[in-house]
This record gives sequence, structure tokens and C-alpha cells, in this order.
Amino acid sequence: MADQEKRDWNSTAAGWKKWHAVSEKAAHSATENMLDMAGVSGGDRVIDFATGLGDTAIACARRVGDAGHVYATDAAVAMLEFAEDYASEQGLTNVSFSRADFNDLVVDQNAFDAGICRWGLMFAADLVSSLRSIRCLLRPGGTFAAIVWGPPERADVHTLSNTVLMETLGETPIPTGKGTPFALCDREELEGRFASAGFTNVESQVVSVVHEFQSAEDYARYRKERSSIGKRISHRSQADQDRAWAAVVDAAHERARPDHSVRFVSETIVVAGQNAVQQYF
Repeated sequence: MADQEKRDWNSTAAGWKKWHAVSEKAAHSATENMLDMAGVSGGDRVIDFATGLGDTAIACARRVGDAGHVYATDAAVAMLEFAEDYASEQGLTNVSFSRADFNDLVVDQNAFDAGICRWGLMFAADLVSSLRSIRCLLRPGGTFAAIVWGPPERADVHTLSNTVLMETLGETPIPTGKGTPFALCDREELEGRFASAGFTNVESQVVSVVHEFQSAEDYARYRKERSSIGKRISHRSQADQDRAWAAVVDAAHERARPDHSVRFVSETIVVAGQNAVQQYF
């Protein structure tokens, strides 16, 4: 990913915190599905990559129970600070947090029973290399499962605002390839990358993620405050930016229900692979 395309997750942490309840409710089913595919159960040791606000780590910690432990990592310190506070508020003592970047992975533990990553793999600089590093942290037979976004045309919660903003301002469309949330939207190719990294018994499935907003205005604020999209139009005048965001509100209004709420159903892919058990015959 080019330097100008890199996401500064620390800079958007405040927005993530503000809209935490909305995003976590939307992701709940996909998260549970990921934990199922990773085979997470009581007593397991699990490593969580790109934990963000810690939702995945906390869901996992509840599954593994007091006999297990979750080692949660993220590259953004601001995210980890919230995650630690959140886990403490939940009274969980079986989860720890540490800074780690899977683009340059250094972890002082290994032989984990399982690994998970929700909406982080898409930003890997070299996916196969990162997956190999992750696999080496698992015990033989351990499973790694991840969630990535499906095709952009089936993820309107992102693309509605992206498309309307750029079209309103006459700007170049926002990329959807390498280094973007949609970098791994090809399910067959994604499974192939896992296999290339040495994972066996690779499988994937499509899971819907449903975002609910009380109004079109709330949707626009969610996108404005939680994403880095504002940086792409920051060179435009404030009047132009305000006009573009008003157009996003108008577009969201078109899909509003009688109570003015707005619902987005998006497609995600949950993928899993196993660190092969060595067999002797």
C-alpha cells in the first residue's frame, strides 16, 4: 500500500469509540461465526490480531473461560488503550493486550490453540508472508480464522458514502483494490492465499453484517467520524465538503424506513485454515 493510502488507525480511534455500540452489534454474528470456525472453546489459548477496540478479544475471552487466555494485539496504541479499559469494565482477567503489527510480526509467545483476525488481513502488505508468520504461532492442529469484507458492490455501508462523496465533488473514485477494505473480496483467491501460506483444510463462508442507524444523518456521521474518508476530500473547501456530506444524507434518506431508520446489509467472508498436524506412516 502506498504511504498516502495507509490508514492511521490512531487518528480514527475516537470515532470508533463513539460508534462502538453500532459497529459491534452489526458484527456480532460474523464474530461468533469466526470463533466457531476457529474452533475456540473452553481452556484454549488464543491470539487475536488487529483487535481494534477489543470486541473480538472479549467475545473470545468469554468462550475460553477462566481456564483459557486471549492474547490480543493491535498496531494502534489508541485502540489498545480503549480495549484494555473495555475488558476491565467487563471484569475479564483472562485477556491481555500488546502492540503487534502482522506486517512485521514479533510475538513472544507461540503454540496457540487458535488465532483470529476481524477486518484486518485486508491491509497486510504481503498477505502470504503474514499468514505464514501467524501459522507459525499456532500449535500443530491449531486453526486461524479471519473475517474480511466481500465485494464492494455488496457492502453499501461503505460504498454509498464513498461513491456519493466522490461523484458530488467530481473526484476520482476511491480505490477498492490492494490495501483497501475490499482487497480480499475474491473468496476463491483468499482460500488460495491461505493454502499458499501452508494452511490445510481451508474453508470459507459468506456471512451478512447488518448495520442499523436511527437516521440517514446518523449514517453520514458514522462514516464521517469513523472512517478516514475525510482525508480524501480535505483539500476541498469546507463548503464543498459540507455539500458532499449533505448529498450522502440525501442518498441515505432514499432507503429510509417509515420510522426514518436506515439499514445496510453487507457481505463478509469468514475464512479458516489449520496448521497441519505432522503425520508419520
